[in-house]
Amino acid sequence: MFMALNRGYLPPSLKQIPSKGNIWYVIITKPEPLRDGKKNIQIRRSTGTSDSRIARAKQSQIVEEVYAEWDKHLERDPFCELLEQNGFYDPIHQYSAQDFVEHFGKVAAAFKVWMSLCEEHGQQHPIVDEMFRHLNYQEALGLVTV
Repeated sequence: MFMALNRGYLPPSLKQIPSKGNIWYVIITKPEPLRDGKKNIQIRRSTGTSDSRIARAKQSQIVEEVYAEWDKHLERDPFCELLEQNGFYDPIHQYSAQDFVEHFGKVAAAFKVWMSLCEEHGQQHPIVDEMFRHLNYQEALGLVTV
């Protein structure tokens, strides 16, 4: 469920804690650079509910918020990392994915990757879906042409 969005972080777990009124908590192990000693290895975030179905529904949003915080602290850009992992190449300027995004924007980078994937694999490719997860609504609309 979280493999595509985990960005190299360890997978989360969902645990009900009786001492907290049987509320479900999302528990995630911190990456090494964010740990403050042996006792500060995991974080837990409340789902605010004792209903397991609702807790599971809230889990992905909570995990994504935590991962975004960690990305910010670690100065990571998951969009650029995704491009690099999937062979982003700019033959004209010879920019890295980060340089290309800074100069031309995420939409141009996403379009460039989408076009190269279409040539190789046809129109449907999971990387395209993953790229859209990193675009805000206005950026994503920029990819739509009529």
